[in-house]
Amino acid sequence: VAYEDEALRVVLTASQAADALGALRKALYAQLFGWLIGRANRELGGAPADSGAEARVGLVDMFGFESFGGGRDGFEQLCINYANERLQRQFVSDVVQAQVQEYAAEGVPWPEAAGDGGDGGAAERVALFDRAPLGVLHLLAEESYIERGTDDAFVDKVLRAHAPQPGAAPGPLERAKANAGAFVVHHYADSVTYCKDGWRDRNKDGLHPDLRRAVVAETA
Repeated sequence: VAYEDEALRVVLTASQAADALGALRKALYAQLFGWLIGRANRELGGAPADSGAEARVGLVDMFGFESFGGGRDGFEQLCINYANERLQRQFVSDVVQAQVQEYAAEGVPWPEAAGDGGDGGAAERVALFDRAPLGVLHLLAEESYIERGTDDAFVDKVLRAHAPQPGAAPGPLERAKANAGAFVVHHYADSVTYCKDGWRDRNKDGLHPDLRRAVVAETA
């Protein structure tokens, strides 16, 4: 660990070393994926660099929704389903809203949305995950930074922030009826019960600076 002009040697536990290795794997994968897309763009050609146009390859998977059931859905499934919620919202915005505007321009009546902003609740579901400071992903990051944080505390924060109180109108998230350590998210595709196990461990992906320097030195 480097602090100003002084370097300190910190010995990691086996668990901390495993977390550091996992972070390195994720960083290498992200760099490789970015390089692959960039190389594909260069090989496919595209607009000249001085034209002001941007050439890129885009991969869109509208059918990557995951729901295993049986208490097996967790952090990875939520990340995948959150990405698909964002894609669904973009789809609605680009396609459906454009159709609404076309109908309006031609004087054709369009049924009013029933209180969901015309997007089927997509904006509300996306905000459930990423709106600061109480989005599910923000609460997970907060609990992951706490040294004595737990998965139980994370789920408790999620439920207190988003689960409706008895008698209140239902929302996109609620308590799991059969599992006190879980919560249910009503996605556009299906309702998924997310269990508490392993969220903090799977979210620890901070790359140690010395590992970054070692990789750069080996590839220079």
